[in-house]
Amino acid sequence: MVNKIINHKPIKMWINGKVFLIQQLGNLSKKRKIHSQDTEETQHLENHLFLLDVHEEEGNFKTTIKVPKLYYNKIQTLPNFNIEHLSEIMQTHITLPKNPEDGIVLHSKCSHKLHQTVKHIHSAIGAIRERNAALQFTCIPCQNLVIRERFENFKKELLSMQQDIEGLHESIFMSPLKLHVTIDVFALLDEFEKEEAVMALQEYKGHLSELITRAGPLRLDISTLDCMNNNVKKADVLYANVKLLNESKEHNLQKIVNEISAHFYHKGLVKNWKGSVKLHMTVINTKYRKEGKLSKRRKRQSLNATKILEKFKDYSFGHCDFDSLHLSHIMLKGEDGFYKPLAVIKVNENKSTKT
Repeated sequence: MVNKIINHKPIKMWINGKVFLIQQLGNLSKKRKIHSQDTEETQHLENHLFLLDVHEEEGNFKTTIKVPKLYYNKIQTLPNFNIEHLSEIMQTHITLPKNPEDGIVLHSKCSHKLHQTVKHIHSAIGAIRERNAALQFTCIPCQNLVIRERFENFKKELLSMQQDIEGLHESIFMSPLKLHVTIDVFALLDEFEKEEAVMALQEYKGHLSELITRAGPLRLDISTLDCMNNNVKKADVLYANVKLLNESKEHNLQKIVNEISAHFYHKGLVKNWKGSVKLHMTVINTKYRKEGKLSKRRKRQSLNATKILEKFKDYSFGHCDFDSLHLSHIMLKGEDGFYKPLAVIKVNENKSTKT
């Protein structure tokens, strides 16, 4: 069954070294077929025409799609997507590679149907990326001695109330060495995608430098506590709000991080782009819960945050400089205890660093 492309917020994705505008997949009734002239099917066709590297050979049109190996494996098991059915409907021969470096090869006697087939495969690739676990992220570290000390005091006071707070456990607190503001998450699956993200980060340094030249050094104010969901009796994430000191309409953190997010979205790298970043520094997350003698992860248990918010709603974690922007691995730890970076740009320096 081939899914129908529907008019949701489009995905931008870096494929074959270029950024394609991809529409999301929507469910299609098994009784309905794809029609080559459907308006929705051709809506973004022009965005692909000038980007595709198409070769004509004796009346046949040919192109190749190269993506990380994982996509070739998952495209054959993606729900409601059948590549053989797509090939039949679009009258386009599709060859999945034995060697990942060869890419998916497509042949068709009709360039229009070839382009449509590519669009559907791109949409499937976009759907796979959205289903992949996040592997990397961009973030602003919230790190200095004052913030770590105030975080530790916050943790100590809460643990002294542990018997009165259902679901509270030491393991659900963030590490003070990992406090940060997340901007975007990524699922970069090979060295080419990672290198593209590193380049995108380095390209943004000039814009941040110009901002600081105009507005002066950026300093974060981290204070007041909130719950990520509305049900404070069954909370999973508690976070501190983050803004700039002396924030104004023209000079505010929300605008800055939204611009950073948009930069990576337009590069085709963001896993799930929402347009507006949720500004927060996580302090408690129940997904990290570890209890028992063997410290085994158990089924997620929520937290009753009622008493926490009553006492710490206006708690201040302090101030820190917004002096660097990191592209980091989610699951790896660096030598300093923070997340291991793929690359870092120092906002107040002339050079960026890559690791």
